[in-house]
Amino acid sequence: MESKKAWDPRTFIPYVVSEGRSYGRNSLPDGSIRFCRSSMQKSWIVPGEGRILEDVYVSDAEQSVFFLGCDRMAGEDGSELVASKFQPLFHVRHAVGGAETSR
Repeated sequence: MESKKAWDPRTFIPYVVSEGRSYGRNSLPDGSIRFCRSSMQKSWIVPGEGRILEDVYVSDAEQSVFFLGCDRMAGEDGSELVASKFQPLFHVRHAVGGAETSR
């Protein structure tokens, strides 16, 4: 589910993301997947919305998704995208840990 949400956040968290596009999906030597994401998201610091740019890494082996916030990145068409300045860059890791028998 986290992998699907990472690729298509508007479908899974429409209350946060009003527009989004993932592109440039590549398989890495360790089996993880990397792609770029550009989305319009609500701010978590001040009222409003702005463009968020992220490098996204999905590792099924580690059961984790890592989002690296970027201030600039190449768009799908090669043009330069620039993130909004309404909140600081952030890095987020969504992961699962522990044994299946843990309560």
